[in-house]
Amino acid sequence: MHFLADALCSHSLADVDVVQGFMDAVVKELGLHRIEGYVHSFDNGGTVYGSGISAHTLIAESHIQVHTAPERNLLQLDVHSCRDFDIGVIKSLVVQFFGVRPSPTEGWRLSLTIDH
Repeated sequence: MHFLADALCSHSLADVDVVQGFMDAVVKELGLHRIEGYVHSFDNGGTVYGSGISAHTLIAESHIQVHTAPERNLLQLDVHSCRDFDIGVIKSLVVQFFGVRPSPTEGWRLSLTIDH
């Protein structure tokens, strides 16, 4: 199963600890098996791309990736697994960790699920 989403979020997009906590929560709540992960905060020196965080967690089932663009209130999410999972759990975690504006239904710019 593959879930891709762009969410307009209201807070914590520049907080490395929150992003790491989100990644850990996704693994735990979906019952996945973490192999290794990395979270990197970057500042693009005032370029058009701005600052943000990129995070990657390698799981036995595939991967989880998050990219944030705080200046645009944007969270980009990619969850890929050879197992089925509950997308509602992921969306709830996004709301819990980052908030979705203006509401959980209107704040999702893209939400795409690809079943294997």
